Amino acid sequence: RIDTKKWSPCERGTSDWNNFMTRDPRCYSVKDGILHLLGIPNDGNDKDKVPYLTGGVTSKGKIEIRARFKSAKGAWPALWMLGVERGWPANGEIDLMEHLNFDKLVYQTVHSNYTLKIDKSNTPPKGATAAIKVDDFNTYGAEWDTEKIVFTVNEKPSHTYPRVSEKGAEQWPFDQPFYIIMSMQI
Repeated sequence: RIDTKKWSPCERGTSDWNNFMTRDPRCYSVKDGILHLLGIPNDGNDKDKVPYLTGGVTSKGKIEIRARFKSAKGAWPALWMLGVERGWPANGEIDLMEHLNFDKLVYQTVHSNYTLKIDKSNTPPKGATAAIKVDDFNTYGAEWDTEKIVFTVNEKPSHTYPRVSEKGAEQWPFDQPFYIIMSMQI
């Protein structure tokens, strides 16, 4: 079972990542100690008109993530974090991993008011891609301190996002508590 002391289901919202989220138990299973988050067609529930239902969990504490994502057309699994102190994008977002379809790579990105609205030059670069072992377990992470975020895949650095003090607080909202979200989207 999912340890409810550490995890809670993602709530449905209006963003691309959570517009199909559900508590439906068909989208969650634990087998041999491995959590499976699924996306399934909505089977015609008259009260819920969304075409798909997807599973996702958010953290209630610190965690390290080793995960496997099966490739599938239209699949968009993600492991990411949001800051708790402000609304998005001012709170900052750290995407440990986004995997699209059958790609042999993942996207690792930060988002903030600065990266989305202010800086169109992408300076410093807000993200990068990293190769993965497709359909196998990979370990995704980010280590950050007051001066930088270093993304990792399989314990190797894959991208560094530095704090640039002269660009101000909108460039660096990463000085607050963050929580983890694991989600499957279609």
